[in-house]
Amino acid sequence: MAEAEAPPAGPPWDSPIGEAPLVVVDLEMTGLRVQEDRVLELCLERGVGGRVEDKLSSLVRPEDRAFGNAHIHGIDP
Repeated sequence: MAEAEAPPAGPPWDSPIGEAPLVVVDLEMTGLRVQEDRVLELCLERGVGGRVEDKLSSLVRPEDRAFGNAHIHGIDP
């Protein structure tokens, strides 16, 4: 396996964490069992320095009505 290259010098790689662009990913799941449960919702937030610059949220295959654990994630039919 080839060795991974280091990122190029300069921003955003060398920026202080408070200035670096970051994306946070959140998955809402029907449960915690990898073999049986699935993703219900995908949420992404892009931010810089504590400011949210953009958001994306989408249900994933909501048509099969398998919502599981709605009392935790709040997603129901």
